[in-house]
This record gives sequence, structure tokens and C-alpha cells, in this order.
Amino acid sequence: MKNMKKFAVFVLSIAIILQFSLLLNFVNIPKAKAVVRSLTSADCGATLDIAGDTYELSENMSCTGSGLIVGADGITIDGESADVRHTLSGDGDEDDYGIYNNGGWNNITVQNFSGINNFGFGIMFVASSDNNIFINNTLTSNIGGFYLADSSSNILTGNTISSSFYGISQ
Repeated sequence: MKNMKKFAVFVLSIAIILQFSLLLNFVNIPKAKAVVRSLTSADCGATLDIAGDTYELSENMSCTGSGLIVGADGITIDGESADVRHTLSGDGDEDDYGIYNNGGWNNITVQNFSGINNFGFGIMFVASSDNNIFINNTLTSNIGGFYLADSSSNILTGNTISSSFYGISQ
């Protein structure tokens, strides 16, 4: 008899938990949305450090020093805004990088640049992995287009590299 009461309490507890979880499925709980942040030439050298956000160029950027520095996991850097593709240009210094990730940040997307030009390397990622994605970028007149050191699981699709000594290095 005592065991039957314990079993009944157990079954009732499970039933309550199931009903509560079903109720949660119908409650509209808003989820956090990624924010789209606009970048201008004033942002040259900026560290993009808010995980999950998208950073869009709102104009062509001309930088002295490195262009944009990755500082968080899961960000998107988009050269396109309002259906216009923009460029990220350097001053030709071989020690500068267009988009630079030396912190090992992962799951980064770089897309839709009409040009990443005149840097040491257009895109340099060090010790980064887990599906970094590079889509539809044009890299021109850099010493090297991509430098992916100790980086794995990278996806490169629809990119063009020209007038550079190296295309893709590791």
C-alpha cells in the first residue's frame, strides 16, 4: 500500500511536469535577436566584439592601419547594406590586415565585399575554426588574399582574389 502511494505521487509529479512543459510550448516568449550595426570609415581599426551581431558597411571604408578586428564568436561582417556592396581599403602597409582575427574567435561570416584592397592580407584568421564562412568577397592588391593559420573547418565560396602575391595561405 505504501509503495502504491509513492508510485501515485511519482506519476502525478510526472503528469504535472509534462503539462507545464506543454504549456511552455504555447507561450510566446520573445527571443533575443541579433542586432545589425552600421560601420563607416570612422570605425577603421574597431574591434567587433558583440557576439551574434551583424556588422554592415554603410559606405566604402578607407583605413590607415588594419580595417576591422574580430573580437567575438558568431559575428557576421557584411560588406553590403541596402543592396550596395562596399569596399574596405588600406594604405598598402604590409603589416595591416583588412579583416583580422587573431583571438581564435569562431563561427565568423565575412560576406559581400566588393573589395578588400591594399592590405598585407585581405583576411587573416589565426587559430579559428568551427565553420568560418567567407562568401562573395573580392580581394585585390593585397600581399595575400586569405591567410588561415591554424584554422580549420572554413568554407570559402564565390570569392575572387587578384593582383596578390598569395591567394590562400596557411
